[in-house]
Amino acid sequence: MPEGTYIFKITEIDDHDYEDFGKLVIVMQTKDGQKHRENFSLLDAEGNVNEIASNILSTVYRNAVGNLNLNDNIEVDTDDMIGCYIQCDIVHTESKTKNPNTGKPYVNENAKNYKPANGFGSAKASSSSAKEESVDDELDDLD
Repeated sequence: MPEGTYIFKITEIDDHDYEDFGKLVIVMQTKDGQKHRENFSLLDAEGNVNEIASNILSTVYRNAVGNLNLNDNIEVDTDDMIGCYIQCDIVHTESKTKNPNTGKPYVNENAKNYKPANGFGSAKASSSSAKEESVDDELDDLD
């Protein structure tokens, strides 16, 4: 997927590795069918909570459900995000690991700058107006 700003619909949450490894994958799709998978490693190698990944996941959750007033310590119910829309920027970062066949570094796609979105039409006017709306009002707007 090329770099740029996209509106995605969250179509799936893959949590089959969550219990054993603390891994979660959010599958998102654009209006024209392009898919992006955002991976979260919520536990570090010692089994401790990865605070950075946990905070990013709560940011994604707040923006997806359209309630930016939820605090950072919320317990995320990933099922709530399925069918929700979110706007974010896709950026490419070069990996330090090189492809053994080509000798070139792998390129990772990462989502940044999450914002609420109302369907594929457009993002909300501003984060301040989104903060004033309740979750129930936002969920009524979803397809």
